[in-house]
Amino acid sequence: MRTRSTMATAIAVALALMALADLRPAAAQPMQFQTSSKVSCWEDTAGFSANLQPLTPPGSVSPVNFSRPSEAANFTLVIFGLDGASVTLQGQDSTFRPTAANPFSESTFTCAGTFVFDPVTQRITVTTTSCTFQDTLPSPGSGTITGGVILYQATEGIALQLTAPHPPVVETVNVTTGPNAPYSYQRVCARAGTGGESLGHFP
Repeated sequence: MRTRSTMATAIAVALALMALADLRPAAAQPMQFQTSSKVSCWEDTAGFSANLQPLTPPGSVSPVNFSRPSEAANFTLVIFGLDGASVTLQGQDSTFRPTAANPFSESTFTCAGTFVFDPVTQRITVTTTSCTFQDTLPSPGSGTITGGVILYQATEGIALQLTAPHPPVVETVNVTTGPNAPYSYQRVCARAGTGGESLGHFP
């Protein structure tokens, strides 16, 4: 138990030091974590109402006109920058959708953004400012994602706990290349997972 508590404290101290550039050692390395999570989303080409209810797409359901759930397994490398503000996320999604065509897909992604660390709650709020994805299965495609917010909680027992903001945020997915592209849709997602062993060194 002492080791688990030490890990949570180390994360808190390291992030606090990163936020204070003048106190950062010259040989410091970015903090890196591997996370795995389950991501449950509702995807809708018509968007969502003010109380986050999906709107009904006009006309019949088609590959570019839909309202549907999705479930994904997400594996991510999270790199917190030494400036105490920037963050990079790199990873892979395996997604299932209840559709007759292409119910399973694989994508890789890279996101850049900013983070804020609250030393009182030991919560890290990550806001992604730019995300690009590359579909690898069932066919090649690419696009961007905007509006993402992810919360990481430093806790005893595990290094990081991954959650979604409350209330949830609406993300926009722009599919720029691939079958039926270009088209866009919005999604509201719930995330739950854990962060694994640090791959770098604490400042």
